Amino acid sequence: MTVRMRVAVLAGLVVAGSIAVASPARASTVHLPVLDRAVRTLAPTLQRVHALLGPAPTGDPAVAMVSLRLRDAAGLKKLIGRVSDPSDPMYGHYLTPAQFHARYSPTAAQVDAVTSWLRGAGLQVASVPANRLYVVASGTVAQAQAAFGVAMDRVRSLGKTFDVPRGSARVPGALAGVVAGIRGLDSGDQAHVDSLLPPPGFVNPPPCSTYYGEKPATGLPGAFGLPGPFPWAPCGYTPQQLHSAYGLNSVYAAGVDGRGVTVAVIDPFDSPRQAQDTNTYSARHGLPPAQLVRVSDPVATVLPTLPGGLIDPDSATQEETLDIEAIHTMAPGAKIVYEASDSLLNISLQVAQNDVVDNHRAQIVSNSYGGRSDAADPNEDAIFMQAAAQGMGFYFSSGDEGDETLDPNGPGDRETDSLANSPWVTTVGGTSMAVGAGGGVDWQTYWGNYTSTLTAGAWTPKPPGDYYAGGGGGTSQAYGQPGYQKDVVPADLANFWQGKPAEAGLSGGLVGPAPAPQVPGRVEPDISMLGDPNTGMIVGDTQDFTSYKNPLKLSLPTDDIRYGEFRIGGTSLGAPLFAGLIALADQAAGKPHGFLNPALYGAYKADPSIAQDITASPVKRAVVRNNYTNQTDPSGGTATVLRDFDDPVTLHDRPGFDDATGMGAPNGLHFLHALAPGSTQLPPEPVAVAEGRASARGPKRATPALDRAAPDDDEAHPREARPHHGLGQAHDRDEALPRLLSPGRAPAHP
Repeated sequence: MTVRMRVAVLAGLVVAGSIAVASPARASTVHLPVLDRAVRTLAPTLQRVHALLGPAPTGDPAVAMVSLRLRDAAGLKKLIGRVSDPSDPMYGHYLTPAQFHARYSPTAAQVDAVTSWLRGAGLQVASVPANRLYVVASGTVAQAQAAFGVAMDRVRSLGKTFDVPRGSARVPGALAGVVAGIRGLDSGDQAHVDSLLPPPGFVNPPPCSTYYGEKPATGLPGAFGLPGPFPWAPCGYTPQQLHSAYGLNSVYAAGVDGRGVTVAVIDPFDSPRQAQDTNTYSARHGLPPAQLVRVSDPVATVLPTLPGGLIDPDSATQEETLDIEAIHTMAPGAKIVYEASDSLLNISLQVAQNDVVDNHRAQIVSNSYGGRSDAADPNEDAIFMQAAAQGMGFYFSSGDEGDETLDPNGPGDRETDSLANSPWVTTVGGTSMAVGAGGGVDWQTYWGNYTSTLTAGAWTPKPPGDYYAGGGGGTSQAYGQPGYQKDVVPADLANFWQGKPAEAGLSGGLVGPAPAPQVPGRVEPDISMLGDPNTGMIVGDTQDFTSYKNPLKLSLPTDDIRYGEFRIGGTSLGAPLFAGLIALADQAAGKPHGFLNPALYGAYKADPSIAQDITASPVKRAVVRNNYTNQTDPSGGTATVLRDFDDPVTLHDRPGFDDATGMGAPNGLHFLHALAPGSTQLPPEPVAVAEGRASARGPKRATPALDRAAPDDDEAHPREARPHHGLGQAHDRDEALPRLLSPGRAPAHP
């Protein structure tokens, strides 16, 4: 069940430490353990402090997640390496949650020791999950300061105020080998979603093209030394266009549609209109009704009211809609479980992740959120490792600010995003894709855009203009190279940080000096799918088309609330599209692939043609689009903009595996055959195509021996709390709108 964290404001303040303190509630003397061991403490807001406002009010609510160390982590890594390796006799022999608890979870005695310390310090223990990976405690700032031996400050960051710890939290020495880290003391440790979310009532203005290149923008100026005209952007690709573009029509005709497979989606909050909107979308686009199950807390009211407040739950509904409709598009026969966190707090999202894993609610888990900084969190890693041991695959969007160097709300240096940087997840990047009149792909490039606006008959700034958005990627400083990437990832990418100083985001908000980069490092994304909002997918949900007239968001009798559709994008589109594709692979294989990367990299090394290689475009391409100033109708004016393609900044879109799109884009039926060899459910590949690919790649090479120890992250650096990509990274919306984010990343414009 989803854990609901509640705050108890205690009448008496009991201070942890070697001193005796009198409680206002009763005169007494309490002796508590000495806090003599500093532990990993995540406070990502510290990376973006714009003003220090003084000590945090002692009566403010505070929440902390105390993560506990796994038992026999080395043995668990070896197990994951074996059950995830198709060449190993133990492949697919996954654990049950109960077996995981018995072998690898922290012990009940360890949990008792931690909860006894927290309660003795005056905090309330709010939750302990069945797998005992963490303890959530709540109380006031005063109680948290005393319990963890750390001062708390009030700061302003990105226009909001938050409470943050000034130094590392401390624990009693006897618990130093038990406690892995602490997060949540930073009230700005909130997630942002990898997509540019349209506001309520979002409309793509005409004209637009039903397929790429259908309508030229005649009469408008050229750019990049080309006379034009450039085409009007697609209206949004339909499910049928995506099925055709990814070469899956014969797969669906053979009955492989994800049936028998369960895919989970984790997002902040829960819209009551999910099922209605998804089924309306399905009816309009020739899909069957969705098999949707919701497991969630409805709103964030069970959490403390934090300084600055949480983002309005209604603002997250389009992300939910996008994720569910994208999965349903690719796997219309799969069951979808939607699990909502009860807030944008990263610890709330971890609670949701843990609930999905420890209750084994699905075999595939899609996630479209993350953090701007390249960092590690031991509790996240423990959850992902349990999932891998149980045959569950986690899929994360790579982010929507490219290499992060041009993110106005980021650290301003080259970063991979957490959680996409984890070696225990499959990371999905973004491409721009031209689907032609016949349903085929005319061209496909890395998704990276600059933007200019038509002003007095000229594009301003001169094209390429200002940076807009792009698929995340790069080399992690926080995680070393996992075994499955050896002999696949080029050495210059894996060793990118050799001899270079650590970037600002490596600490991920870790209090204290940044550790040295891991070399060679984990490179991401692993693979890519459609992400560019300028060549995006059409989605639909219920919106308020009069919201721009109602800035106070009052419920009025004149509200125009109805279902509407719009084009959208971001790597938060790519991740659920790929999760849906893997549902087809699971059905075809007759079993879960679990943690996909060892099998995926092994198949790619044996035959790189399982993915379409995405390389730099030989010609400059761009589209024209109109944006309503108020996002809904022309009453506030219309802007005409030019968006180009394939701008990787410092990333590399080149032949072979790269840090912009990874392996490239999955090659439809051939990709599925590689992951489900010998499947009797998949249709055969056309003989000419199969022979051509075999000839092109030469004699088949043996699948590489995988590192049995799997990724070695015992020394991985702490990961930034989850400010992942702000609410809305790459949807189709106007750049002029404020971006909804956590201290993590700025959303791009849809």
